[in-house]
Amino acid sequence: IWEIGECMKRIISVVLALSLLLAVTACGQKEQNENQNGGSGAGSSAAQQADSKGRVADKYHELLDGENTVYYYEADVVAEFVDDESAEPEESVMAEGQDKTGRHTVATGYSGLEMREIGTKDYNYSVDDTSKEYSKMEIEEIEEMDLTYNETGEMELDGKSWKYDEYLQKYEMEGFSEDGEEAVIDTYLYKKRYLVDEKGELYAIVTLQEEQGEGGAENHLIHREVDTITKFEEGKAPEEFFEIPDDYKEVESLG
Repeated sequence: IWEIGECMKRIISVVLALSLLLAVTACGQKEQNENQNGGSGAGSSAAQQADSKGRVADKYHELLDGENTVYYYEADVVAEFVDDESAEPEESVMAEGQDKTGRHTVATGYSGLEMREIGTKDYNYSVDDTSKEYSKMEIEEIEEMDLTYNETGEMELDGKSWKYDEYLQKYEMEGFSEDGEEAVIDTYLYKKRYLVDEKGELYAIVTLQEEQGEGGAENHLIHREVDTITKFEEGKAPEEFFEIPDDYKEVESLG
């Protein structure tokens, strides 16, 4: 039985650590993939197409998780810590895009898009469009992200059944036993599902973060996020989404 308190603090720290790793590695992974594939991405694309029989959302995985792609989308977000019965689901909005130069941006906010994380080859910029401030951090060498195909299935969402392709990444992180006395290594799974309608158009992106069960036990769901797509553009993205206006002030860190 999972208890609220120290255990929830551990769960939250794990989810935040995984989310930060995924956000920071997105641009770096695409740059590494370009170098390995000679910049064209043709080799990986051909391999995926050769092994894609029966899948329903290869297009969106290749577009949003691949390299040399240009796209932009907006979504309504509902996120929740499944273990904390006292916590209400958190609603927000987000947008994500990549331009022709490889810049990758994720914007978030509650009433509107207020904060942006802009990743380039050399730097990561945190931008507060409300206060008109930004900070800059040099990108350090980090472990490469590698989402791999897991399954194709169906799931219920918003009163309908949707087909999806699921991709996942496993992580091992050091933690402590429930009594806090012994250091242990736990395995976590980050799952990303692309849900499509009967026409094959993207309806939502569902991400699940789980702790892997031991000895064949069922995985334990920690965090779930549903991004319902409200706008999607392939092959183009608004230029201003990746730029910092000249009147914005650079600060050491955003408050």
